[in-house]
Amino acid sequence: MVSAVLSRTLLLASACTLLCHCAANSPKSQQDKLDLELPENWKARDDGSLEIKKAVADSDWVSSFGNRQLVSLVNEAVENNFDLDAAAARIRLAEANARIAGADLYPQLDLNLSGSRSQRSFIGFPFGGGGSSRSGGSTASSASQPQETVLTSLSNDFGLSLDITWEADIWGRVRAGQSAAIANVEASRADFAATELSVAAQTTKIWLALIEARQLNALAKRTLEVFKNTERIIRDQFELGVANDQSDAAAQLRLAMVDVANAEEAVAQSQDLIEQTARQLEILLGRYPAAEVSAPAGLPGMPKTPPSGVPASLLERRPDIRAAERRVAEADRRALQAKLGRLPRLSLTGSYGTSSEDFSELLNTDFTVWRLAGQAAQPIFQAGALLQNQRAREAETETALASYRQTALSAFGEVENALSADKYFAAREQALIAASDNAREAYSEAEEAYVGGVGDILTLLNAQQRAVQAERSLISVRRLRLENRVDLHLALGGDFKARDTETVIYSK
Repeated sequence: MVSAVLSRTLLLASACTLLCHCAANSPKSQQDKLDLELPENWKARDDGSLEIKKAVADSDWVSSFGNRQLVSLVNEAVENNFDLDAAAARIRLAEANARIAGADLYPQLDLNLSGSRSQRSFIGFPFGGGGSSRSGGSTASSASQPQETVLTSLSNDFGLSLDITWEADIWGRVRAGQSAAIANVEASRADFAATELSVAAQTTKIWLALIEARQLNALAKRTLEVFKNTERIIRDQFELGVANDQSDAAAQLRLAMVDVANAEEAVAQSQDLIEQTARQLEILLGRYPAAEVSAPAGLPGMPKTPPSGVPASLLERRPDIRAAERRVAEADRRALQAKLGRLPRLSLTGSYGTSSEDFSELLNTDFTVWRLAGQAAQPIFQAGALLQNQRAREAETETALASYRQTALSAFGEVENALSADKYFAAREQALIAASDNAREAYSEAEEAYVGGVGDILTLLNAQQRAVQAERSLISVRRLRLENRVDLHLALGGDFKARDTETVIYSK
């Protein structure tokens, strides 16, 4: 009996499913709504860069810095980052909501088993005198009223049925909602890729900052030794009395001692910077901040200048732009769903099963009962709620579209800035290399002249200060140039290699 009930009900469900046509698909691209005029090439570059259509956020760009430790640290950060855990959970949430949204396209089946026991009492016609009640009944009488017969009846009612409910998606309202949910899933996946790319970039930048801190610490220690040596030279001159003006020589010695004290402070400050930067990196890696992470003594070399593609390719390659575009598509489908919600709805209900007073007879087909009903409903008056809901969804679409345009425009600006800065950082580095070389030579010559008794102490002090400052600036500019290369990877969406298929190396 159960199989018969199931087969008949599933037959009805299959018929309803055929009427569903097919499930919703991902909404079409909204790039045509961007309304931005894009140049054929980046304005900051005129080298005919290779167009990259399928490059996506991955870890290949990290390996371009040529350091295995960096690749390992980035992988560790991606694996242990809590923001990525949250982004992965949001993907699972969006996927579950998409399945929920699509469930209304199909019939809903419920297996119901019911049972009840009831009693009814019947009061018969009055009998004169001292008549007696019937078997199974009771007698009610009083001194002034004739006797009445009260009959009682006990009954059982058991039922077993498969019930089906289904709303025919005639206008596509349910499919529009599911399509919006699918777009939300795609946006969540793009958000994950953007977060992944951001984590890799943050890790690389902090790693570079840690190396810079170590280099500055090493420079501060060398500077301290240089300043101590200068102080010894001036002290020797002062104690030998070779200076023409001893009071002036005392002041010069004081200045040298000030430089030594400042250099000692710089050593302590740079050591503190190393430990703070190391803790910052360890937190990003998911480790306890113990300032124990190591880093190379020197910054890596500048990677080869990458091809940057064309501006139009950025719309598909950069994950945050893809996420913004998918949210426009989602909002557009939500607006359509709200509009279609004002149209009539057709729903069907059906039931097939058995009903009997005896529980053991529930599987007996002689007690079969069935029901099939249809209903059409047209919203007439809801105090304007449906219309305002439609307008609210349309406003959300306009908001998402404005955000999409702003995200794309900002992204183009970030690429142009990074490409432009790359040229100027290279020029600054070359200028500082020349300045550092000249400052070192000037200091060496000033020291030799002062020891030989023909030089001026102020020239010596000024030369050594300039030599230190030039080398410090050179270290910082090299780190900033490498950071700008990281920013360029961020702005372009990660990798620069042309691909035939999308490859995501990071996994969570």
